[in-house]
Amino acid sequence: MRSFGLSLLFTAALSAFTFAAPVAPDTSALTGGVTGLTGTLGKPLGGLQTRDETPKSLAVILAGVTTELTPLTAQLTYINSANATVAIVQPIVGQISDCLLTATASIKLLVGAKLEVILAPIEGTVLLTVAAVLQLVAGVLCLLFTAVGCLLKVVVGDVRAALLPILVNLCVVVAGLLKVVFSLNVQGLVATALCALLPEVVIAVIKLLACTELLLCLGIKL
Repeated sequence: MRSFGLSLLFTAALSAFTFAAPVAPDTSALTGGVTGLTGTLGKPLGGLQTRDETPKSLAVILAGVTTELTPLTAQLTYINSANATVAIVQPIVGQISDCLLTATASIKLLVGAKLEVILAPIEGTVLLTVAAVLQLVAGVLCLLFTAVGCLLKVVVGDVRAALLPILVNLCVVVAGLLKVVFSLNVQGLVATALCALLPEVVIAVIKLLACTELLLCLGIKL
């Protein structure tokens, strides 16, 4: 009965994807961007970081994730029943996972750091609020699971059965990132506050995938 109820919930929730574009995170509070190549020999290039450098802040990391995921999730969104194959979807999901794993490694460098480092803006001196950080994290989740929801609407049969384990593994990667975010010494940066920002359609997709690690991380019950 529970799986039947979830199926009905998911069917109703996914109907919203037909009429709504993927949710994009609000980064209006952030300005500037990540510095590119220095053009000078001996200095770090792009996002490369030496041991003596201050770790990237959450704002910089999450803004980078959003920028990198946007074209990848768009590819998932526009997949249709004619081209929804494992051969096409799996490489895209792999790139998304790689992006999230890289971000997770960067966030781990913030464990034990001062708030001035963790909440530093991309540009300027005014620290981000916890609410702003939560919005950025929620934006990433909305971007990702809205696209996954669109994909699940068009895959059926054997293709769906083959893709579900791949998408569940992606959820494990997402859970790993969130666990590190929640482990930072930032009051209010918790799962309950994050879930309050997620639309029901996103929650429905997460429930459908039923990844234990992600459900426990977010405190979502089936």
